[in-house]
Amino acid sequence: MKTLTLLVSFIGGLVLFSCQTKPIYDEPIKELDSLKIVIQQALVNFKTIDSATCYNAQHKQSTYLHFLETHLKDTISKQDAEQIQQFQSLKSGFDTYVKYRSNWIQRAQQSIHQLQTLTNDLKNGSVNHTEAVSYINEEKTNAFQAIEVLKTNTDNMRKHIELYNQYLPAYESIIKKLNAGALPQLITTNS
Repeated sequence: MKTLTLLVSFIGGLVLFSCQTKPIYDEPIKELDSLKIVIQQALVNFKTIDSATCYNAQHKQSTYLHFLETHLKDTISKQDAEQIQQFQSLKSGFDTYVKYRSNWIQRAQQSIHQLQTLTNDLKNGSVNHTEAVSYINEEKTNAFQAIEVLKTNTDNMRKHIELYNQYLPAYESIIKKLNAGALPQLITTNS
């Protein structure tokens, strides 16, 4: 009887011990899954930015800036100078967007993939505890950074597009004054 009690206690202890190792990662798995959803939503929001508008704006600004650099010889009014400065202040934002857009998307997609892989590994017990904590922290940090980059640039580009559309008519009017009523032909690029 003592042997049977001891055997049942031993088996019960094993069952309890084996059940305790899996729930250790329940909270981190839920957190990683939530982060994955947040980054996916940030990526969807980022992709709603009209990239064609951004590319065209950057291209048009480059053309107009080149025109001004080569044709603006006279003094212009303070109002015209301010409008030119406002319009040109948007250029670096469009340049950054055009340059890094694909990198930001790729980084977010990589983070989503890494979060999914880590979640699967934690569920399957494929990672030892010491490594798991390190991986969880690293992937959470990477995900938070990717989310912040996407959200910041989504907000920035929406504002840039809004201001671009607001400033464009006045800017083109200035260009036309300097160019006998016509806009310069857009410079073709090899991009």
